[in-house]
Amino acid sequence: MEANTRYLTLALDIRSITDSLIEFVEESKELPESNELLGTFLKSLNERTGASVRALSDMGRFGEYESLRTINEIFDSRMKKDLMNKLHEVQDQESETRKDAALEAIELLDSLERAALYRYEHPGPRGRLAFAQ
Repeated sequence: MEANTRYLTLALDIRSITDSLIEFVEESKELPESNELLGTFLKSLNERTGASVRALSDMGRFGEYESLRTINEIFDSRMKKDLMNKLHEVQDQESETRKDAALEAIELLDSLERAALYRYEHPGPRGRLAFAQ
């Protein structure tokens, strides 16, 4: 798979999470309990020193190099922690500020989606050379 195509996959996955959050805010539609995509995305936001093969595997598509690089380029550790906290708050059934947290998470996810789409449309020479065979 071309390197820039993975950026498109990342953007589509983020859009899927964002769409679920929008439905939650606008239509009071609960997030699916078994939202595997959201779970793997949250795992990718965790700070770690060195990633094991198992940890990357648990993150699914978010564990791919391009996805992690894009997330790390867009979000510093404080922003990643903030997004992670917002998403955990949305998942907390007893939180009274779930919708506010979802709105804030949507803004952060939107910036990540735009960055992934930009990298998809403008792969740059390094992206093309790295995957040339």
